[in-house]
Amino acid sequence: MKTTKIILLIYAISLNVVFAQEFIKNNDAHTLPKSYLKFPHTEVIPIKETKTNRQYELYVELPEGYTKNKDKQYPVIYYTDALWHVELLSGAAEYIMEDAILVGISWQKDIKEEFKKEGKFHMSRFRDYSITKSNNPKRQAKYQFGQANNHLDFIRKDVIKFIEKHYRADPDNRTYFGYSLGGVFGAYTLMTQPNTFKNYILGSPALDGDIPVLSTLESNTKMNANVFISYGSEEEKLSKYAEEFITLLKNKKDNSLSFEKLVIEGTHQTAFPMTGVRGMQWLAELQPLFLGQKPPGLTPKIFAPGIISIDDHVSGSITFSPDMDELFFNRRKSDESHNLYTMKLINGEWSVPAPAFFSTNKEYLDFHSRFSPEGNRLYFGSTRPINDTIKTSNPKRRLHQWYIEKDEKGSWSEPILMKTPFLDRYIMCTTPSKNGNLYFTSGKGPGAQDEGIYYAINQNGHYTSVKRMGNVINANGKWIAHPYIAPDESYILYDSEKESEPDNGDIFISFNIDGTWTKSYSLGPKINTRLSESTATVSPDGKYLFFARGEKKLRENGSTYWESKTYWVDFIKLKKEILESINHNK
Repeated sequence: MKTTKIILLIYAISLNVVFAQEFIKNNDAHTLPKSYLKFPHTEVIPIKETKTNRQYELYVELPEGYTKNKDKQYPVIYYTDALWHVELLSGAAEYIMEDAILVGISWQKDIKEEFKKEGKFHMSRFRDYSITKSNNPKRQAKYQFGQANNHLDFIRKDVIKFIEKHYRADPDNRTYFGYSLGGVFGAYTLMTQPNTFKNYILGSPALDGDIPVLSTLESNTKMNANVFISYGSEEEKLSKYAEEFITLLKNKKDNSLSFEKLVIEGTHQTAFPMTGVRGMQWLAELQPLFLGQKPPGLTPKIFAPGIISIDDHVSGSITFSPDMDELFFNRRKSDESHNLYTMKLINGEWSVPAPAFFSTNKEYLDFHSRFSPEGNRLYFGSTRPINDTIKTSNPKRRLHQWYIEKDEKGSWSEPILMKTPFLDRYIMCTTPSKNGNLYFTSGKGPGAQDEGIYYAINQNGHYTSVKRMGNVINANGKWIAHPYIAPDESYILYDSEKESEPDNGDIFISFNIDGTWTKSYSLGPKINTRLSESTATVSPDGKYLFFARGEKKLRENGSTYWESKTYWVDFIKLKKEILESINHNK
C-alpha cells in the first residue's frame, strides 16, 4: 500500500513537471508570478569540514511530532548526493519512516568557478565518494578520485557530532543511504568504520575496480550492522560487482552482520526510485517499534513469541501508546488472576515484560487496558476494592472501570475510579475515541440477554448517560464484547459467539458511514478460525490488527483451562479486502 502511494506520488510529480514545462513554453516565464518551493520541517544548515575548511550544507528534515515529543530520541537517516535524493527520500519517509530525522549531506559548495560555469555543481562527489585513484593522470588531476577516507572523517567528526549535539538524535540508530557512487562510499564505510552507522542502504554501488581494494580492508571489530543492497536487473556490469561485494561480506562469516539483496527491474537510472522506496521499507521493518518483530502480511502471525505470547498462559488485549514507546497487555497463567503487564522502549531497546506498577496484587483481576488516542490516559477494568466512602447501588459488584493519568513529566498517577454514570453498571473493556466518547461492554451482567456494546458521549469532560448501540452490532450472536473504536470513530471492532458454537468467538467490524453504522462483517477465515478470537486492537498508526486466539484445553484429570496467544496481521490490507468484498457484493 505504501509502495503504491510512493509510485503514484512519483508519477504525479512527473506529470506536474511536464505540465509546468508546457505552461512556461506558452507563456513568458519572466512575467509570471513566482514563488520558491520549501520543504516543511526542513532546515538548510551550512557546515565546514574542520580538516580542509571546505563548505557543505546539511538538509535536516525533522519528523512532524519532533517539537511536541521533547523527551524522545529519533533514528537518523544520513544520505549523500543530497540535492538529487531529498525529494524521493523525504516522500518515502513521510509514508514509511515518518518518525525519523533525515540529514542530507550536500556536495562541496565552494568549488572552483570553472566547475560552476560548466554546471558541474556535483564535482566533489567524484573525490569524496570514491575509493581508488584513476590510472589516467589527467582525469585524476581533474576529479581527485580516491578521498573517501577524508569524507568519512568529515561525516564522523563534523556532521554526526553536529547533529547529535543539536538534535535529539539516537546515536545507536543511524542509517546511511547512498546510490551509485554514494553506494561505493557506503561500502567503504561499512568495511573500514562499520560502527559509523547501524544500517546501510546501498543502491547499485558502482564498484568498478574497487572489490580488490575492499577485500584488503578490515575493521578490528565485529560489524554489528544491517545491510540492504540492490541493483537493477539490466545493470550487467554493476550487478557483477554488487554480487562480488555480497560474497565478500558472506566470507567474513560475521554473525553480527545481516544483509538483504534485492534485484529491481530496470536500468541504473530507473532502479533508483524503487531503491529509495524498498530500502526505506526494509529500514522500517528493522525499527524496534513492534519489539523488532518482522511485520506480518495477510496471514496472522504470533506476536513476539516468548516475550508477549508464552505457552500455558492467556495473553491478549494489547494496547500501544501513540508514540509507540510503551505498551500494556493481559497475561495470566492458567487458573491465576489476570494482571496487566507493561513494557517500555528505553534508549532504543524494549524492557522485559513486568507487572504494571498498579497491577501487582493477585488477589484481584486487572485486565483490558486501552490507551486514549492522546496517550495521557490508560483505562482498565479491575475487581480491586473501592473506597468505603463511595456509595454504590450494588456494593457486591466487584468489577469497575478505572484509569491512570500521565502528567507533563511522563509519570503515571495512582488508579482513579470512574464514577457516575459508570459506577453502578456492569462495564468492561472501556475504549476511548479521539473526541473523548467511550465505548465498552455493558448490560445487566456477564452473559445477560442485554449484554453488548454500549457508549457514552463526552460532554466537555463529563458523561451523563450510557446508551446501547444498535442491532447491527448487538444482535450478532451472544457474548458480544471487547470493542475497539477507531480514533475517528470510522469503524468499530468487537467479538461475539454464535449460539451454535460456544467458546468459539469471532471478530467483526462495522463501519460508520455518515453517522450510520453498517451491518457487521466477519474479518474472514484467515482471522476467524475454529479457535476463539477476541479482544481486537489496532496499532496507533492504523497499520496492524492485534487479537487473541485461544482455546479451551483438557487436563489429564478432566478439568479444563484456557490458553491463548496474541496474533497480529496487516490491517490496511485486511480492511481493503473487506471493503472490496462488500462493494463487490452490493
